[in-house]
Amino acid sequence: MKKLLLFVLGISFCFFLVTISFEYFLRAIPNDFKTKQYHLRKNKENIEVLILGSSHTFVGVDPKYFEKPAFNLAYSSQTLDLDEKLFNRYKNQLTQLKTVIIPVSYFSYVLALEDGTSAHKIKNYNIYYQLYSHTFKIENQLEIAHQSFDKNLADLELFKSNPDFKITIDSTGYINKRYIKSNLDWQESAIHAVNNHSKNMDDNLTKLRMNQNQKSLENIISWCEENQIKVILVSSPTTDAYVKKLNAKQFNYWRMTTHAISKKYQNVIWLNFLENNELFTLDDFQNADHLNENGAEKMSIILNQYL
Repeated sequence: MKKLLLFVLGISFCFFLVTISFEYFLRAIPNDFKTKQYHLRKNKENIEVLILGSSHTFVGVDPKYFEKPAFNLAYSSQTLDLDEKLFNRYKNQLTQLKTVIIPVSYFSYVLALEDGTSAHKIKNYNIYYQLYSHTFKIENQLEIAHQSFDKNLADLELFKSNPDFKITIDSTGYINKRYIKSNLDWQESAIHAVNNHSKNMDDNLTKLRMNQNQKSLENIISWCEENQIKVILVSSPTTDAYVKKLNAKQFNYWRMTTHAISKKYQNVIWLNFLENNELFTLDDFQNADHLNENGAEKMSIILNQYL
């Protein structure tokens, strides 16, 4: 019996060591989260403009077109509660910060990351920023538990030949590798995006998210106001196909809430390109609600005028 127990303990210990080693090597693979963290810390004493938010700013606001040193801390599907947590992590380190840019999109108030189709991305905030979401799942705490064993092995093999295969950003945090769908059906793209971005406004979880996200946004703004930092709220332009399919109740809530916040705080200006997208054409978009490189250049040059 004692020998059996020792055997089981030995096997368990070996399994534990292999698992820990596997997790260590998976986390050693460079990715956007680790890379952004490195560049932000490296340049924290020079950054005057911080860009937060979701994919609308991640792909739509390029710091290289700003006259002032800027950094893009946005990620695809990043929600306002995560904006607040990231901002709180770094705000006191950014000693030269003058302006914060925050996207306020049609979906900004009603979503938390774990509520949508991108819930798997929570893992990156948990592991690489130690920022935790509203719900706990073991697969979001470990790289090894996040995808299949075969896929993890494939990632390690690819890492040998291409160490930067997971990095899509430059030193300013802005995306420099885009995956653009050819022969895009604009109507289909709009339907898909609106379905992902719309919520039942009478649902209790949606109401909870609305309160949480508005509070997160106002917490950022209040701190900035106390520290003489300007906040630019940006509602990114989208295609007309996207706008025409938006839910009226959610759309009106978005408009009224953002308008009220922009009037409440003296340090805030709101640039509403969602309703005023005349400066942008279909050639500026990579899909129904995201700007392409040309559109991002145009948007960034416009924003630079307000800095």
